[in-house]
Amino acid sequence: IGSTKSLEKYYGIDILIKAFAIIIKEFPDVKLKLVGDGTYKYKLVELINSLQIEDKSTIIPAVNHLDIPSILSTIDIFVMPSIVAESFGVSALEASAMGLPVVASNLGGIPEVVINKVTGILVDPNSVDSLVNALSELIKSRYLCEKYGDAGRIFVKEHYRWNNNVQMQIIEYKKLVN
Repeated sequence: IGSTKSLEKYYGIDILIKAFAIIIKEFPDVKLKLVGDGTYKYKLVELINSLQIEDKSTIIPAVNHLDIPSILSTIDIFVMPSIVAESFGVSALEASAMGLPVVASNLGGIPEVVINKVTGILVDPNSVDSLVNALSELIKSRYLCEKYGDAGRIFVKEHYRWNNNVQMQIIEYKKLVN
């Protein structure tokens, strides 16, 4: 289970850590990988230590954007538990492009890039229980992970090609100028 979001309060990484502490009681072989830096990092480290899951959790400092694919290749389930609306879910698209199922909060622009029960699972924001249920469902089913991951890769290829997106932006800017 992993995330490449900045370690800031509004990204809900504390919710992920709390959910993970519950998950490993049923699935003791699962590990947590967090990649990033931020003002909330030390609070998250304290939380990991207080829940006594430091032997199952890894925090890797932020990496160069070009290294994100290699990091994502070491994760089986990508999690984006934001508690504040995000306008767009770039990290969810990156994970989907790598064929990963995505578990993400159902708020802001995230549902535009994570299609519930197609490319991943949308969960209630700020809900440990909702996150635990979604993660458990995926951990129990390699089939679902592959199904959502494959659908996510196709979704990104069909909807987020660079040249197409640039052309759409140009069209929108021309409309605004006129």
